[in-house]
Amino acid sequence: MTDIADLLGAKVFLDPNIYKPSGKFIAAKAFRINLRCPHCNKEGIFDPIDNIQDALFPRAYKYDGPLKEALQSGADMFAIGIRSCPNSKCRGAVTILAEVTPASETLVASSSQILIHFRSENIPSNISESLKEAVVSNGAHAYRASTLMVRRALELLCEAKGGNLKERIGNLTNFVTLPPALLEAADELRILGNDAAHVNAHEYDNISKEHSDVAIELAKKILESVYQHDDLVARLRNLKKPTVAKH
Repeated sequence: MTDIADLLGAKVFLDPNIYKPSGKFIAAKAFRINLRCPHCNKEGIFDPIDNIQDALFPRAYKYDGPLKEALQSGADMFAIGIRSCPNSKCRGAVTILAEVTPASETLVASSSQILIHFRSENIPSNISESLKEAVVSNGAHAYRASTLMVRRALELLCEAKGGNLKERIGNLTNFVTLPPALLEAADELRILGNDAAHVNAHEYDNISKEHSDVAIELAKKILESVYQHDDLVARLRNLKKPTVAKH
């Protein structure tokens, strides 16, 4: 089965209201589907919950995606249902929306959102809240909004007079250890351009999921270096073996 959820952010649907039916909802037999769990982050085959059926409905909008030919031949039904994570330590419930054809079921969307994980411990609240907003925007396929919030998190980290954001990130090496290769690669990230939040933000016209993913990972690495390495060192030292007294 093909997961095309990421394509939602690429204007697959000309009408974004994917839950709107053109006819009545009808009960239908539920099916298994493969996805990554938003609760435990593990991938697996999700089963229907007991005897709960799916709600099947005909779509009510024009579709312009990779399955266009199949849909034009009459495969225009969607199913909404509840599935359970196969991980015995999780068993979390997930709502799925799938495209249904006579031969297959294709995942279109699922909730809760599958979000990028990051640790917020010891990070100042204004910075961590900006990165959280970036992560939530990423999960909602709002990639330009996501990268703008990553930039805001980095701006808050590097607040200082003079210099652009690239220069400020470079100056972080004066008090934290950051790999030179990481900084060199960060220099290529378009969200660090000076026009990022301006009206003429042409660099943001073609922001993709990959840009957003990489920007969040960059911010995570920088924030870990600045705020969380000392915490890890302290935790490791607390776990050192006790010394045995000599008699």
